[in-house]
Amino acid sequence: MALGGSTSAAVLMGLPPSWLSSNATLPTYALVYLAMFRAPGDIAFRLLDALELWIRPILLVADGLTRANAQTGFAIESIRAMPTLQHSIIAQLLCGTLAGCGGGIITDAFNLTAADWGLRTPAAFKEEQYDLRVSLIAALTYAFTTLNAAQQITYADTILYRFSPSTTPPDGGFLVLDPREAKCLAGLLHATAHLWRHYAVPCLQSTKPARPMAAHKRDDDYEEKEKEKEQEQQRQPSVSTFSHESDDQASSDAEEADAKQDEQHMPAKSRKARRRHRHRHTPEEQ
Repeated sequence: MALGGSTSAAVLMGLPPSWLSSNATLPTYALVYLAMFRAPGDIAFRLLDALELWIRPILLVADGLTRANAQTGFAIESIRAMPTLQHSIIAQLLCGTLAGCGGGIITDAFNLTAADWGLRTPAAFKEEQYDLRVSLIAALTYAFTTLNAAQQITYADTILYRFSPSTTPPDGGFLVLDPREAKCLAGLLHATAHLWRHYAVPCLQSTKPARPMAAHKRDDDYEEKEKEKEQEQQRQPSVSTFSHESDDQASSDAEEADAKQDEQHMPAKSRKARRRHRHRHTPEEQ
């Protein structure tokens, strides 16, 4: 994360990435990669997997400290060293936040975790991400607790007091930390946030309160009623079909009865002619 974050912040600032000027960063990453994916018998991976219960917290804390160092020591301090940007709080917060979570944004934007890379919209631009929020809080903590930002805020208060004497003048009580102390505070925020995300949140989700018995009973009654309604709906088509068939039979019987009554009222000759006509057009003779 720190490698990609510092790279994205360096591109935004127009500076070479910090790992490019270091003789230890890239060899360290390469050594870790070879140990995890090219070691004989996957010995490094199996060892870490066996010691995951103790190794994971250490790695989470190390990741938090690395991100905090990239945010503070590289991004924000580089902004403060530029004459044109040293008084810009926006530049410090933007580059500091990118240095803490820019690696995930780059990975998501270019789909680097897949076999086929492709450009797409990062998820951090569509919805709020946990890493982005933590990185922003850490950047705010360092930017507003060190001497540079404190001087700017005090100077702004002084100007405001000159224009509006009714406001309270600055008393010098603003919290100012040493850069190393502020850097440790930002690293502590990152480490605590990572530990909370990986351990506390799953525990809270797994211990959800169970529903009371009354709620279970209401749900069971509702399901039974729904099943009864479905069964009634399934019976209705068969009943309607039977009723239609019975109606058709009754209508045909009524027609035959009317025909017989008509024959009784007809003269004898016409009855004989009609019978001959029926006899000629029977299906058997045809």
